[in-house]
Amino acid sequence: MIKSGAAWAGSFVTLDATGALAAGSPSGVLYVDGVANGATVTITGSNPYKFSVTLPSLTAGQRVDMYITATIDTIATAGFVAGEQADTSLLSDGVTLADDAISASKFDESTAFPVKSADTGTTQLARTGADSDTLETLSDQMDGIATWSAAAISASYTAGAISQIRGNSWDFDADDLTLDDTLIQFVIKNNANDQDDDAILMIDNVTGLLRVNGAAGTAGDASLAYAGTTLTVEVAASVTALLPAGVYHYGIQSIDGSGNVAETYGGTFTITADMVRATA
Repeated sequence: MIKSGAAWAGSFVTLDATGALAAGSPSGVLYVDGVANGATVTITGSNPYKFSVTLPSLTAGQRVDMYITATIDTIATAGFVAGEQADTSLLSDGVTLADDAISASKFDESTAFPVKSADTGTTQLARTGADSDTLETLSDQMDGIATWSAAAISASYTAGAISQIRGNSWDFDADDLTLDDTLIQFVIKNNANDQDDDAILMIDNVTGLLRVNGAAGTAGDASLAYAGTTLTVEVAASVTALLPAGVYHYGIQSIDGSGNVAETYGGTFTITADMVRATA
């Protein structure tokens, strides 16, 4: 986790087309919720390189990603190498307790532990205020869960962050993109240093599905379609059911007819575990 004004730093390497370490000329751009930010990014060292940046004003929940471009053996390359989520304060901001900070005079057993309500028999979980007799009960919490909107757990796409449910047929749009449609590739990986062959999911607009969990995929099980400024990603449920739940990184790359490579879009990709595994 990170917060406004903090110094954020990390390391990365540059590789040639064979995957070997090769010196580049890296430069960095800070992205906040998928939008380039003007904060100054400093690059030092040499394979591994180090990036550092003083973070701008952030709000809790915003996604921050580091995007690195480099020219290696005359070939322009790029990718996201690190990502974090912002919060308003960190554990390190906490107050250091004195050795007598918790004492008999400061410890109220009646409010520190759950108690049993004599008239309802319901376990009271937490007081809503230090001096309030209003208590939140287990039944209150269950009522709240029962009224959740289905939209709260639906698949979604927002700038810089994508969330989909494992086992569903995926069909989502990434909007406001500028791509060259000679070749477009969409990839999900554990981290930016993974080889393409090890990708959790890799699709292009020419072949279709290329890789699933590091293995070759069946081309017709996924597709990319680019129209206007919208990239539509479709993946068969039989493929998404194979993917591990977790939070990963994705990138969208395009290559023009002259071989120029651009990867200016990416962020986090969350795969949420499905509850029902049967499909018939």
